[in-house]
Amino acid sequence: MQTNSKATVALGAGIAVVVLQIVAFCMGMIPFVNFLVLLVLPVIFIADITAIVAGVLGLKEAGPLGGVGKGPAIVGIVIGAGHLLLVVAGLGIGLLVGGLSLVMGALGG
Repeated sequence: MQTNSKATVALGAGIAVVVLQIVAFCMGMIPFVNFLVLLVLPVIFIADITAIVAGVLGLKEAGPLGGVGKGPAIVGIVIGAGHLLLVVAGLGIGLLVGGLSLVMGALGG
């Protein structure tokens, strides 16, 4: 039986992204523990990149294997890229709102 280990890694990394994000959110709600979220965030970023790269490699490997692992590879890419886009959008919005509040405070508004 043929296997596509890269697709399996992509799916595992995608699931890890979701689980770690939920853990980070819950940790952020607990006083005196919320600073530990800073330790989880780099791991989530690495899992995002791993899901995307392994997903692309898994898709390339699925062709010669007759489509074995195509689904898990796609799921890994979607979760990794989707989460990464949401993080970048959130950071952009946060910087925009923070910058606007800084400017309005300096203008006395």
